[in-house]
Amino acid sequence: MAIPDYKLSSVLNGHSMDVRCVATTKEFCLLSASRDRTAKLWHPEGVKDFVNVVTYKGHKNFVSCVCWLPPCAAFPEGLVITGSNDNTIHGYTLQDGAVLVKLTGHENVVCSVVPGNDSGTLISSSWDSTARVWNLNAPQMAPIVLKGHQATVWAAIELANGAYATASADKSINLWRKQGGLIIKLSGHTDCVRGLAVASAETFLSCANDASVRLWTNKGECLNTYYGHTNYIYSISINPSLPQGFVTSGEDGAVKVWSAGDCVRELRLPVESVWSVTCLENGDIVTGASDGLVRVFTRDPLKYADEATLKSFEEEVQKVMASSQQEIGGFKLSELPGPEALLEPGKSEGKTKLIRRGTNVKCYSWSVAQNTWNEIGDVLGANPPSEGKTMYQGKEYDFVFSVDIKDGAPALKLPFNKNEDPWVVAQAFIHNNDLSQGYLDEVANFIVKNAKLDALPDSSNGFADPFTGEGRYVPGTTAVAGLPPPSAADPFTGSGAYTTAAAAAAYEKLLVPHDSYIRIKDFFYFADNLPANQMLTMRVLVNAFSDLPGEMLVLAARESVVHAIISLTQLNNNTQIAAASLLLNLSVALAQQTDNSELVEGIVDLLTKITDNEAYFRGLVALGTLLAESPNKLVIQTKIVTNVKLHNRLKSDSSEVNPSFKKICVCSQQILQML
Repeated sequence: MAIPDYKLSSVLNGHSMDVRCVATTKEFCLLSASRDRTAKLWHPEGVKDFVNVVTYKGHKNFVSCVCWLPPCAAFPEGLVITGSNDNTIHGYTLQDGAVLVKLTGHENVVCSVVPGNDSGTLISSSWDSTARVWNLNAPQMAPIVLKGHQATVWAAIELANGAYATASADKSINLWRKQGGLIIKLSGHTDCVRGLAVASAETFLSCANDASVRLWTNKGECLNTYYGHTNYIYSISINPSLPQGFVTSGEDGAVKVWSAGDCVRELRLPVESVWSVTCLENGDIVTGASDGLVRVFTRDPLKYADEATLKSFEEEVQKVMASSQQEIGGFKLSELPGPEALLEPGKSEGKTKLIRRGTNVKCYSWSVAQNTWNEIGDVLGANPPSEGKTMYQGKEYDFVFSVDIKDGAPALKLPFNKNEDPWVVAQAFIHNNDLSQGYLDEVANFIVKNAKLDALPDSSNGFADPFTGEGRYVPGTTAVAGLPPPSAADPFTGSGAYTTAAAAAAYEKLLVPHDSYIRIKDFFYFADNLPANQMLTMRVLVNAFSDLPGEMLVLAARESVVHAIISLTQLNNNTQIAAASLLLNLSVALAQQTDNSELVEGIVDLLTKITDNEAYFRGLVALGTLLAESPNKLVIQTKIVTNVKLHNRLKSDSSEVNPSFKKICVCSQQILQML
């Protein structure tokens, strides 16, 4: 059967952040859910256009999923159902967006919502490792809880035979009886299972991070495995217009069109992540992607976009594809393998592989002991090193040392530049290689000796504790100008130095299993509310903002974080700085969000309690960031002006002549000007 070409039909622009889910409703309408905390209804207009007619609001965090629940006894007009990172599920009227239903019970992010086979039945899944089956015709009834997975349940559906199927980050699929008993656990995928779709009365499909699609019988037999993507597959949907047709989308920026087990078309998008894909009854394909756009593709020439739009779209795709042709270490990016190559075990300890992820390249090293590939880091463009420099993992260094830590084990690479602090580099080295804290002095002195450093870098050249602003901490050395005197005490907490065993135990508590989550509120209050532990926790959360997954983790629990900061009663100087730094990171991440009143309250509350000048300055910067960029400036202005203590201090500090507080003076003046 000849498959006509799919081409871009419409681009739906309305969301301000990633579109994480798309779905269809009656009369060829579309639904979209976004990290901007909203869902939208798009109504067809004319031959090929769509218009946003309703925006669904009310969630306090990202909207992660959306679906259409058909009419039922309790809701004869049907409902638009959304799930969110705020752990709740909302049900809205289709036409005016009024909230008629609010379901609570999940303990973490709601990943998926889909209607069940019975009228009024809703199935949801969550990061809390469970799925739930709700009867909206009888809201007083407790949901059926499907509990048995060891990690996030990314998707849940009801099969044609009435059994439930759940897909999990623990790499398995569970089949459940109608009342919740486990029937069988299905193995086969080698990474997180992300999506499910009913294929026929007897079969269903699954997709996973292992870049494969599997076809299963309703009894759990794997009939076939399909390959076509080069990266994680996030979403799968049935295409009713093709024989045994379905579509998939993923991290490789592509949508694959499948028919009778064959990949018959590939649609490239100018993005890295196509988070979600679905199909209309006429076979048109709808996508939601990381650039915040919803796109519709069609086989009908009458619905193709105009030539200018098609040309612009193709140019954007070509730019992204051209970037994939850059060379890394003599290899074209497009020639490097995708993550599926990590399914093959390494042949020796330390064996490395370059893996393509979208337009990025990551380096992995094989660990015999762990029997897994461990990510080392990003690989940058392979330009020749400057004279006298050595290239290591795509960066230039003055030295790349080989350090023998253990007899019989391969030497570890230690890159170093002369303008870096040896103890900072040594600390990073032992952390990255999971070594005992006891190696710190040995590694640092090794750097000093072999780099032939005549003098330590001047502490005034930026070598400062990023939290306290003090000079670097050099264990076991005599006093150096600008540095604190040697002490057996921990320079951050003031407590006695960590023993190796204590440090290892503390480190183990901070490790986060792949695709799992931290209950940050519980983490914040661990160890009997000790101030030192609270400070350590806040620093962990501050550092989490250095990478997107860490940032998303903190943002998903920001209400708990802000509430915990407000509840702090024992605030020494270091704790004040850590708390202010965390609120500053949150303010930068959430500055343009419409609902940041809790964050403002937390910042204002902290500013009225802290005494440390550096902490106070960071709190002012956080407040100024929100004032400058938030859509709700009036709310923020009101909170500041009505807080007499803070308002008076701003006025006083704005006229401060002491040069030690100049930055506080300048910041106070700027905030008052914005008021």
